[in-house]
Amino acid sequence: MDINVNDVEIKKKIKTLIIEVLDRELNIDDDTDLADEGLDSISTVELILLLEEELKLEVDDSDLIIENFITVNHIVKLLQHYNEKL
Repeated sequence: MDINVNDVEIKKKIKTLIIEVLDRELNIDDDTDLADEGLDSISTVELILLLEEELKLEVDDSDLIIENFITVNHIVKLLQHYNEKL
């Protein structure tokens, strides 16, 4: 999957997965602080697992830091890094 930081579809997919993980409706934009919306360490791990499954990639342990999952835009930038490695 080609991932671009301006890709509306990948951002929509990430938001859908966040809603699934948090198990509630959210109105978030690309720069919403996800911790403020309830994304904690456990739900972040759940989100990572879903992203890996959906996008057929594996996030390196060194990238499992909260700064990579603060906002949808941060997640897209991380995923774009993996896209460049392919």
